[in-house]
Amino acid sequence: MSLARKQAIISALTWLVISVLFGIVIARTGAEALSGSAGRGARSVLGWIILPGYVINLVIIGRARRARREGALDERDTAIETHATAATAIVIILAVYLLSISLFEFGSRNGGVPAGWLYIIAYGTIVLASLTHPIVRLTLDYLGHFHA
Repeated sequence: MSLARKQAIISALTWLVISVLFGIVIARTGAEALSGSAGRGARSVLGWIILPGYVINLVIIGRARRARREGALDERDTAIETHATAATAIVIILAVYLLSISLFEFGSRNGGVPAGWLYIIAYGTIVLASLTHPIVRLTLDYLGHFHA
C-alpha cells in the first residue's frame, strides 16, 4: 500500500469519526439552540471535535512533504491530489449553495432561519471538505487507470 493511500485512509477515518461526533452534537443541541447563550458550550464542543482533525492533517501534510522530497510520492500521487482537490471544491460549492437556498426557502415560510445554522454551515463546510477530499483521493487511486 502506498504512502499516499495510507494517508488518505487515515484522514478519511479521522474525519468520518469527526463527522459522526459533529452530527451527534448538532442533533442533541438543535440548530436553534446553537446561536444562543445555551449553545455556547455546544459551539465550543464542535470546535474541539474538529481540532484533532486539523492536527492529524498537519502531520499528514508534513510527512507528505518529506516523502515527496525523498521520492516516496510521485507525479501520479500529485496528479490525484490535484484532481481530488478540484472535485472537493465542486462538492463544497454545491453543498453550501443547495443548503443556503434550501434554508432561505424554508426560512422565508417560517419568518427566518435560525442563526445557529450559520455555525452548522461554517463548521460543516470544514468537516465536509476534510472528509470529501480523502474519499475522492482514495476513489481515484482505487480506479487505478488515472492519468496525469
